[in-house]
Formats: sequence, C-alpha cells, structure tokens
Amino acid sequence: MRRRLFLAFFLFGAFCAGIALGVLLLAGAGPGMGLAVLAGAAALALLAALASRLAAKWMTAPLSALDPDHPEDASVPDELLPVVRRAVAQNRQVRARMEALEARRDELDALVAGMREGFIALGPNETVILINQSACQMLGVTEEAVLGRHVTEANRSPEMMALLEDLRKAGSGERTLSREGRSLALYGGRLRGREGAVLLLADQTEKVAGEGMRKRFTANVSHELRTPLTTIRGYAELLAAGMVRPEDLERTYGLIERESGRMLRLVEDILHLSKLDEGYPAGRMDRVNLHDVAREAIESFQAAAADKKVTLRYRGSDAFVRGDPTLLMEMCANLLDNAVKYNAEGGTVEAEVRGGGAHVLLRVKDTGIGIAPEHRALVFERFYRVDPSRSKQTGGTGLGLSIVKHAAEFHRAAVGLRSEVGHGTEITVLFPAYREDESGAAAPGATA
Repeated sequence: MRRRLFLAFFLFGAFCAGIALGVLLLAGAGPGMGLAVLAGAAALALLAALASRLAAKWMTAPLSALDPDHPEDASVPDELLPVVRRAVAQNRQVRARMEALEARRDELDALVAGMREGFIALGPNETVILINQSACQMLGVTEEAVLGRHVTEANRSPEMMALLEDLRKAGSGERTLSREGRSLALYGGRLRGREGAVLLLADQTEKVAGEGMRKRFTANVSHELRTPLTTIRGYAELLAAGMVRPEDLERTYGLIERESGRMLRLVEDILHLSKLDEGYPAGRMDRVNLHDVAREAIESFQAAAADKKVTLRYRGSDAFVRGDPTLLMEMCANLLDNAVKYNAEGGTVEAEVRGGGAHVLLRVKDTGIGIAPEHRALVFERFYRVDPSRSKQTGGTGLGLSIVKHAAEFHRAAVGLRSEVGHGTEITVLFPAYREDESGAAAPGATA
C-alpha cells in the first residue's frame, strides 16, 4: 500500500510539471524561460515524490502497528477505518473457524484413540493415513511402521486382500481375521464423494467362545434331560399298559423316583449356574466363619458317607472370609458330594479349614478313584465327567465342580487340584481373609 501511495503522488507531481511546461511552450516562451520551467518542473516532481513518500508513511504507519488481537487500541486515520474494520472482522472469522477446526480435530483424535475397536483410515491408493493404538495392538504393528504405507504392510492375510477387493468392487465388505489365537472381525467401507476408506477391527474372541460354549451347553442340557425323561416315560408306559409284575412294582417306582430326582437336581444346578453367570445378584457379602460352614456341611453328609462306608474327618478353626453364606455352603457341599460319590468303599474324606495371614484355606481330600492328567484341566467344565457311566450310577449331574469354580470366582478365591489315579484327589480353595476395612461386593478371582 505504501508503494502505491508513493507512486500516485509522484505521478501527480510529474503531471503538474508537464502541464506547466506545455503551457509555456504554447505561449512562445524563449529558450531560457523553457529551461527555467523545466528545472521548476523537475523540482516540483522531486517535491511531489518526497511528499508522496511522507504521506504514504503517515497513512500506512498505523496499519503496520495495528495489533490484530486488539485493533481498538490502534490510532488509525478516519479514512482507513472502514478498511481496518473489515480486515479485523475477517481476521476474527478466520480465527474462529481455525479454532473450531482444531477443536473438532482434537475431539476426533480423542475419540479414535479411546476406541476399543481398531480404526484405520485409508487415503488414495489404499495408504494408511490414520491408525489408532487398538488397531496396532490387534495387528501387532506400530504406527510409525505403517503410516503412509499400503495397508497390506499392516496385514497381508488373504482375508485382508479379499476385503480390499470387496471395497474396490462393492464399496464395502466384512471378513474375519485370525491372529495368534484371536478372532478379529474386519469391516470396511469406502468414503462417499472422495477417495479413501475406513476399516474397523473388533476382537470377537470372547463372543465366538461364548457362542461355542452356549451351543455345547444347550446340547449337553438336552442330552442330560433326555436320558432321565426317556427312562421315566418308558417305565410309565409299562405301568400304564399293566406290563409290570406286582413283585417289580416297588423297583419300578424306585427307578422313576431316582430318575426324576436326578432330573430335578440337574435343573436346580443349571439354574444355580445361570445365577452365577449373571454375577449372582441375589448374593450378599457378609463376614462369614468358614469353619462353621464347613462343619455344618460335614454333618449333613455323615449319612451319605455311612451308606458308602466312607469315613468323614474334619479339622479346623475359626477363619473369617467375606462371602455369601448360602454360596459358601453350596461350594462345600459340592466338594464333599464328589469326594463321597467317587470314593472307594471303606475310604476316607478329609476336610480342613485353616486361616492365617492374608488367606483362608479350604481343603477337601479323598481316597477315591483319582483323576488322570488328561482330565484335570477339564473337570471344572460344565457336564464334564471323568467316568460318565459311574456318574450316572451315582446320580451326578456333571455340574458340581463347575459350580465350585464359579463360586470361587465370585469370592475372589483360587481353586487348586492335585490328583493321582487310584489314590484320590485333593481340591483346595484359597480365599482372601476378611479385613475390617474391606467393603464392596466380591469380584471374579482366578482359577489355578
């Protein structure tokens, strides 16, 4: 602007000098007069140039010193106020838009970084322009290694290649990746109106495992219920047809009662497991003396042990835990039930509760059939039986140790198992000892 003002004043001075020289020449002035006029015109032009420079400096100096953040503090000529006001307004608009864009960018960065799902943004030519930490962890790569590179640098699996082909042809796609034992759902979609695409990764390992467990559970429940129902129906039909001899009636009724009882126990165990799966909402966490609970459970199993000629032994002392009394009794009952059922005639069952320090130990040891090494990791699974034929003879549902495991997790307890075929089994449950400053409900623990 300063240069334009200087040029304007200079041209104006030169124009005036030229007019004066022309007038003199037309008036017929002599050569001397012409030279004088010429000299005057030159002087006038120089003065005009000097004036223009000073005027330009006077008019632009306030603009140079103008603070865009505080324009009201500047001293600006009235002639320039409209220009300054408009420039300041535009500056504020641009700044507001920049701040809004930066805020949205920060929100997007925080959203993408905080996602549990993996997020990958692809630019032209399927290069990675954005990838969050979750995606890096799922794919086993670093952000620096894949940014600006083709997405296959992050994963070269056939599923990724197939998804990219789906994006090129249909604009969207869905595949499943398998990596290091994890199942990853991969979704992709192209951006509308521009080049690029977005990929999402979701770890569905637990979902797949849960679906598989649900299918196995449904199949097992159907099988376990069908067996006693088939038996009951068969004997009922025989009774209805009058095909049972009078001397066999008592035995037939006994079989129906046994199978119906087995079915009832199975349904009760399934319902109990379902409650544990839901976090046992009916449970309450109280200060419980595990010694009293175990002693009561021992007394309730004396008759069953006597029928099998099994000796029950117990030793213990006061040991307090934070837990649900009903659930703790259920745990002790299932451990003793298994120890008696799968024991040998004339065998023994030893139960113990011992406290000390930060933990309380519940131990149940029998002299029964034992568990082979290949079965030990599976005995806490639902419906798993080491000897299915023996379980049916003893009326077992295959859910007892599964209930024990879930009850232990509810109490933050760890379950341990030691066994030797033909010599018996020992199961331990290690609880956190009760503390006066402890509060809140129990959370899942570990199974060892």
